Amino acid sequence: IAWIVCVVGWTVVAKMPDQYQASARVYVDTSSVLRPLLQGLAINTSDTQRTIFLMTRTLLSRPNLEKVMRMTDLDLQATTDTAKEQIVDGLKENIKFYGTSRENIYTIAYQDDSPDLAKLVVRSLLTIFMESNLGEARKEQDSATQFLEQQKAEYERRMRELENELTRFKQRNLS
Repeated sequence: IAWIVCVVGWTVVAKMPDQYQASARVYVDTSSVLRPLLQGLAINTSDTQRTIFLMTRTLLSRPNLEKVMRMTDLDLQATTDTAKEQIVDGLKENIKFYGTSRENIYTIAYQDDSPDLAKLVVRSLLTIFMESNLGEARKEQDSATQFLEQQKAEYERRMRELENELTRFKQRNLS
């Protein structure tokens, strides 16, 4: 009986398709150079969990998954809209994004029958992730610069007013 179970088990295992998983570890810098300077002024910097949650949702959003599908040429396999939907759903199901918030190191992983496709999907996700975060960093930097310029202009205006008041005070009290 043991030999029969072994032979049947070996046959089942031999017929199982190979599964390959590609993964990449990413360090997410949740504190930029300007954040300590702007804390309490313009940007809420204390909510790292929310930031990571938003990055995950953004990375696994439908437009990004469609972009991954195009970058990996999976869209060439689909001839109908239903097939494209199935590919996007398959991508969403097999892409994993996990990690620890304490270390800010996160893992992006994808599992597939093809090792090349698994690597290509992870590489595409990394590209999208880095492009979106660089764009977001640029937006934050632009808004911080704009905020600082507005503050500078406000302080200059107030300084001119105070200098005018001082001049009027001196003129009134010199006589």
